[in-house]
Amino acid sequence: MTIQEAYKFCLYCGSKANLVGEDHLECPNCGKKFFFSPSVGSACFCRNPKGEILVIERNIEPHKGTLGLPAGFVDINDPTLESTIVREIMEEVGCKVKNIKYLSSHHTIYPFAGVDRPHMSTFWVCELDEETPEPKTSSEVSKVFFADVKTLDLSKFGFDSTRMAIKDYIDFLNK
Repeated sequence: MTIQEAYKFCLYCGSKANLVGEDHLECPNCGKKFFFSPSVGSACFCRNPKGEILVIERNIEPHKGTLGLPAGFVDINDPTLESTIVREIMEEVGCKVKNIKYLSSHHTIYPFAGVDRPHMSTFWVCELDEETPEPKTSSEVSKVFFADVKTLDLSKFGFDSTRMAIKDYIDFLNK
């Protein structure tokens, strides 16, 4: 179900709301608007000293069992997108990172609780800190490994946005 199909009522007063275009609801009762703005996440190409990137196997839906990069939603208390990267990589694989640089961003659909939600994925490049422990699995990650990005099978990655970002990263390496 699309986000427009999922939301029919005003989030402020509970009245039936009107869909305006495809991007927002407007309440005829209280006059307030609710925009279907995308959620925001950050994912990272974490490089080891050999230049390989850290790849994970997702242990949660959506796309459980597919490959991905360490990533997550920007939390309400994250002061920057870079701080999201630092937090998420520590939470998911127990590693510290440094030299975080922006790579690209891509829009995707994030299916959650039966609703296809718009999502903006930001992609970053970083290096693993020399003093960080070996990456480990967590409740969200069933496998971790390092790979040469040019040898990865893109069809094994769950999100279109990640597949597009891998192409961006390869272009970045070729510059």
